[in-house]
Amino acid sequence: MNRSMITKKISRDISEFNDQELKEVYDFVTYLKHRENLQASIELLEDKKAMAEIQKGRSDAATGNVQRWDDVR
Repeated sequence: MNRSMITKKISRDISEFNDQELKEVYDFVTYLKHRENLQASIELLEDKKAMAEIQKGRSDAATGNVQRWDDVR
C-alpha cells in the first residue's frame, strides 16, 4: 500500500470516529512524533553516570559552587 492510499484510508476511517476516539488518535500521533526525543530522554535517565553528573551539578548550583560564565569563556 502506498502513502497516498494509506492517507486516504486513514482519513476515511477517522471520519467515523467519535470525539473520544479522535482524541486517542491525536494522542497517539503526537506520541509518534515525539517518540525519538522521548527515547533519548529515557536513555539519559537510565545512564547512571550521566544522572550522577546531573545531580552533582544541581547540588553544586544549590550550594553556590559555581563559576561565572564570563570567567569560564
